[in-house]
Amino acid sequence: MRPFIVLLLCFTLPLTAQTTRYVDGINGDNQGGANTCTNAANPCETLSHTLSVASTGDTVEIADAVYTETLTLSFDISLNVESEGGTIIQAATQPNTANNKVITISW
Repeated sequence: MRPFIVLLLCFTLPLTAQTTRYVDGINGDNQGGANTCTNAANPCETLSHTLSVASTGDTVEIADAVYTETLTLSFDISLNVESEGGTIIQAATQPNTANNKVITISW
């Protein structure tokens, strides 16, 4: 019975590891697309690049900055901001002037 339980657990564990990724709009560097954003000491610069290298189940730690981007989220991911008032995601550089959605979430 014990080998069966061990075998069952092997097949029920997630197949992909969850990764924490880091983005800093002030001090980050996408490194021409080569940065995988997994090192807190070497974060990516943009949310769009960070999301392009992220996978289902990942967590993105977002440093305080103003991010002027258009984002599409199409998989399960956790976004954590450094502070409520310090992290701003906007579509246009002037407030209230966006013609498009800032974030699109699809399942």
